[in-house]
Amino acid sequence: PFENFPDPMRLSLALLCALVAPTSLLACDTNDHSYSFDLLVMQWPPAFNKNINHLTLHGLWPSRAQSDNYPCDCTNEQFDMSKLSDLESRLDQNWPSLFNKDSQSFWAHEWTKHGTCSHDIPALDGEYNYFKTALDLRDAYDFSEALTQKGITPGGSYDPKEMVQIAQSAMNAQMVLGCDNKNQIQTMSLCLDKTLQPMDCPSSILGGSYADCKMDQKVYWAAPSSYAQEEATVATA
Repeated sequence: PFENFPDPMRLSLALLCALVAPTSLLACDTNDHSYSFDLLVMQWPPAFNKNINHLTLHGLWPSRAQSDNYPCDCTNEQFDMSKLSDLESRLDQNWPSLFNKDSQSFWAHEWTKHGTCSHDIPALDGEYNYFKTALDLRDAYDFSEALTQKGITPGGSYDPKEMVQIAQSAMNAQMVLGCDNKNQIQTMSLCLDKTLQPMDCPSSILGGSYADCKMDQKVYWAAPSSYAQEEATVATA
């Protein structure tokens, strides 16, 4: 597409395209299946205009401590919903798609991209184990519940460092917070070693898109009711 430009300009345009290309396109590594820890990412649905009053899962992702790359699509195993029949109600409640109505496609994506790379951990080996263990981990590390018990409740602005300290004291786990450009909490996540015990997140995670809240400013933790009222107003307008 740059063939009609002079050589120096073609080079500049090519470099510009490389610089602005989304890094996520470069992060997925289908050749090297190695990884050093798992990242459990939980979403706060009201931050995505969803009237759900609890943390839901985005995924459990094999990750690397010294690299922005991560293993993905490690086998050709296809998603089979029939294997998860006795987990379906838990999946619907705690692992719904927040962006479309087809949660099964979301689950299929998480399995083929990330779950197929988790076979070396017995508790995650196979489709059923992967989803059941991820759901169990979400229940075990429900940071929103721990914060609420200490009076940090949705609908207010808080010191994020205090929130992290509360989570650490309650669950002996390092909570990392992901925010939008207004410093509104979107995700609460944690890093797990390969025995699925909490660990301090490495530098490859800290400061990334799932740990990017401005920690020197207050964060806003949205309440579901505000979105429900806005949606009702729009519906009747």
